[in-house]
Amino acid sequence: MGRAPGAAGARRQRGEAPIKPLLDALRAQRGPDWEPAPAYLAGEAQELAGERALEPLVEHDWKSWLLWALLVGGAVLVALLGMSLLRQPPRAP
Repeated sequence: MGRAPGAAGARRQRGEAPIKPLLDALRAQRGPDWEPAPAYLAGEAQELAGERALEPLVEHDWKSWLLWALLVGGAVLVALLGMSLLRQPPRAP
């Protein structure tokens, strides 16, 4: 079985990224004048979510509520059936 990518432990060191050979292979494929697209920073920084991004996401687990409601409903139904059986007069043998 394979291991999860992050399950190697704290002692594992990350290997070197093969950037130079990758760029050389791309230049050989696309021509010697090929250059990667330049990356630029945006003009002005924008706050996207701010403090709201730090708050935990509250998810409503409707499936769990539905299953609990079905369980409680079934238990009430069984209790009502039992009470109706207890209220019947005993049958003669």
